Amino acid sequence: MPPSKLYNKDGVLLFEKDFAYISTGEIVYLATRGEDFSFCAILDEYEIIRKLGEGGFGEVSLGRHRENKSEVAIKFMDIGTELSSASLIAGIYKEADALKALSHKHIVKLYHGFIDGKRFVMIMEAAHGGQLLDFLKKNNVFPEPIAREIIL
Repeated sequence: MPPSKLYNKDGVLLFEKDFAYISTGEIVYLATRGEDFSFCAILDEYEIIRKLGEGGFGEVSLGRHRENKSEVAIKFMDIGTELSSASLIAGIYKEADALKALSHKHIVKLYHGFIDGKRFVMIMEAAHGGQLLDFLKKNNVFPEPIAREIIL
């Protein structure tokens, strides 16, 4: 039987020398049969509360982190056969990493993005204020002070 593996919450393989740096309460994943990290394990940290919406590519659900009770939006996008090459898959992960690095008060924060079978799963900050496009349709125009507040 292969040796067990331990991963941090981002899927990074931990070695014995890393154990001293694990904080109390930090989430780690144990692969008892030595298997590679499965990002699907991240979904286990959340409970699905309800479906928020559905579109052409998939659906969005409201989720709650099981430990800290924070609410998130979990988007499941059907990618079917669109991802036929390793370079396309690498591109998705590159874009997800770029989105995770963004920090702006009016851009929804992406916490995790990964492929689960034929679905791309994104776990994001929950935004309860509605869609910007709906606001624009209702008001036809953004007054300059509101536009300035959104952009800056």
